[in-house]
Amino acid sequence: MAALPTEQPSRPTESKRILACVLCQQRKKKCDRKSPCSFCIKAKVTCIPSTPAPKRKRRKPTKELLERLERCEQLLKRCTCVQKSQMYDMPGHYSESSSSPTDSHSSPPPEYEKVTASSYEQHQTFSPQ
Repeated sequence: MAALPTEQPSRPTESKRILACVLCQQRKKKCDRKSPCSFCIKAKVTCIPSTPAPKRKRRKPTKELLERLERCEQLLKRCTCVQKSQMYDMPGHYSESSSSPTDSHSSPPPEYEKVTASSYEQHQTFSPQ
């Protein structure tokens, strides 16, 4: 087996994107990006290639924005903690006083059984026979 020459990972060259010409951009037409493009030939005007917009600087987050984000994160943590504690306090959910986590899910609560039974009776009385 012959040793292959070690090559540096080739850095992808930034190919220039060919943008739509100025007239096609203004009239919102599909430019074929040729020089001159078919739309400019039909319109009998000079085809002027457009230039890309200059790159914008990246804005750094301001101190105020970071403080607001931190406050929101704290509120979210507090909210999830409260929800978890309420979930364990509700009847029908697993709590440390239950014998096992499956006991709370073995049968539906009695209120649910009453609702489903009454809705079943209503369905039976109104259904055509």
